[in-house]
Amino acid sequence: MKKIKLYLKIVIVSLCFNHSIFCNSQDFNFWLDTKNTIKPKIDTISLKYFKKAISNGIQSVERPWPNTNNIDSIKNVYETKEKLNEIRMDSIVKSLSKKLSNSFYHTDTTLVLFGVDSTIMVNKRSIYGDQEGTNFKIVDFKNGYLVIYQIGYEWWNYILFNPKTRNFQTILDEPYFINNEIIYSSGNYYGEGQFQLKGLKDKNIYFGLFCSWEIKECYRVKNVFYLFFSKGGWSKEKIFMKIDFQQIFSHADIKSHWL
Repeated sequence: MKKIKLYLKIVIVSLCFNHSIFCNSQDFNFWLDTKNTIKPKIDTISLKYFKKAISNGIQSVERPWPNTNNIDSIKNVYETKEKLNEIRMDSIVKSLSKKLSNSFYHTDTTLVLFGVDSTIMVNKRSIYGDQEGTNFKIVDFKNGYLVIYQIGYEWWNYILFNPKTRNFQTILDEPYFINNEIIYSSGNYYGEGQFQLKGLKDKNIYFGLFCSWEIKECYRVKNVFYLFFSKGGWSKEKIFMKIDFQQIFSHADIKSHWL
């Protein structure tokens, strides 16, 4: 994936969409994907501003396990929830495969998605010689889309597939629906943050941002995202970022994409 590298230092850094970012760290940097088709306004903000803004936000980066003596019971609740979801998804997939057998094919080890313009195949296979081991799991069914998590050696992503329309989209981390047309995700790859926003019906809608620091928290308040970055390790350095899609998605042609 090609990336444009932007370094944030004590100076003001001018970005390609006519705004400036202030940052007091000399080694915080982020990249904008060269495939981006939209250019939101990006600014760093204070901790006070961040806390006030996220009070009504929707969080999309899970907090770590709490430091408590009841950690085993919390894990048991989580595992029970996972098992119940597996039973739910087995029922949904069986029902959909009967009604829409021309859209996808599913076994315990193989999933074939017959998309509108291409076919996607994911497999569960062990490492054999030079062949990479892979795995997948259908984790949700939301807004008409099957959400499939697939993983290989040092990589993972999610596939969203609509069995009725045979439309599909991929995204790096767990997807969150803004509505039926737009999804976003935020997460980390070996200590480096990654944020994506993609269109489901209109695949020309895309924005990707990657950072050298971890994303600890990400919140959405309507069409604005608030990210909390941490340097990690023993460092206490933190940076708070605001990504504002207000002006882009208030345009008459694409206003319906947002809530």
